[in-house]
Amino acid sequence: MGLSRLLLLSLIASAAVSTFAAQSDPASPVCNLSIVAAKLARHCQSDPDVPSFLLSPTAQCCEALVGSLPAQEEMAFSCLCRVVAEPEPPLITAKLDANRLFALYRGCGKGNVGSPNFGSWYCQVEKTGDIPTAACDAANLATLVSQFCMIDKRPDDCCMAVVAAVGLTGTPPCLCRVAAEPQLAATGLSITGILEIYAGVCRGRQPVGPHLADGCKGWHLPAPDTTAAVLPRPRATTAASASCKPEALAYLMVLYVYKDRTVQSCKDLVASVDLGGGVPCLCRTEVEYFTMSAGLKATDLLAIYNACGGLRLGGADHKAAAASCEGYGLPPPTPTQEHGGDAIHIGPDALPETATA
Repeated sequence: MGLSRLLLLSLIASAAVSTFAAQSDPASPVCNLSIVAAKLARHCQSDPDVPSFLLSPTAQCCEALVGSLPAQEEMAFSCLCRVVAEPEPPLITAKLDANRLFALYRGCGKGNVGSPNFGSWYCQVEKTGDIPTAACDAANLATLVSQFCMIDKRPDDCCMAVVAAVGLTGTPPCLCRVAAEPQLAATGLSITGILEIYAGVCRGRQPVGPHLADGCKGWHLPAPDTTAAVLPRPRATTAASASCKPEALAYLMVLYVYKDRTVQSCKDLVASVDLGGGVPCLCRTEVEYFTMSAGLKATDLLAIYNACGGLRLGGADHKAAAASCEGYGLPPPTPTQEHGGDAIHIGPDALPETATA
């Protein structure tokens, strides 16, 4: 694994393991939900099409936000979570969710908020006190596993997602929650199949066996509704320019979101998109591990490009193309399965061809 990948993964991980300070009384009188909600709805409304990590609060918004929250960071975070959990009508109208509120707070120079999804993660832990469960983003992991183990068949990326799904704990265990996601079930991959990939392809060190799959049955998770599943697209092999370097562009995009918002990083990012062929290159970049792990869609990548001053991809037509990415990939293949007893043995055409440590 290259140095750049290790650096990027460490940036993502650092946003998800922020230590919680001593909890203060969330019912403190300085956290008046009605006052906070009214001020935010009046001064902090934003374009819902702008991703949370690109929000730029006005001076009036910052004055209203910072002035109506406790000065101590952990108390301010707790108050924001209460605002989201018990939304007043003005806030519902303003369409300000946890991630957008925390991003605005960060934009006002407050709070150590690194991840685009930090707000929802923090508020989940604030509510349950269960950090391991909150650390498992089951929907995203299921998308990564289906993308890189069953559709694109990229062993390194497949194993990063599988090892996380098997290794993370929680209540219920992360593996159980991932297997209950519809996008994974739609590819035909079960808990047993994930464990086979973990042990055989990824050479995982944790002992695995039927007891893990049996243990998930006790949680009585609902059966995934595969009719509502949205399968990820395979990487496109045509339509984008040969100069498109999706993995490098994905690295630049995620680094911009998490850490590096300098003029030079914007120049590098815009140049990479322009040289790579525009929207088709963004669509290819969308299905790279870096961008999928960060939950970035092609429309988010386009928004970052425009925020950095890109001039070639403005207007509704480019936005619609990035939203659909039609024509930039092939239909996802149908995985083949061979049933032997109670185990599911994934056919050779559906597994990555090489093993990684």
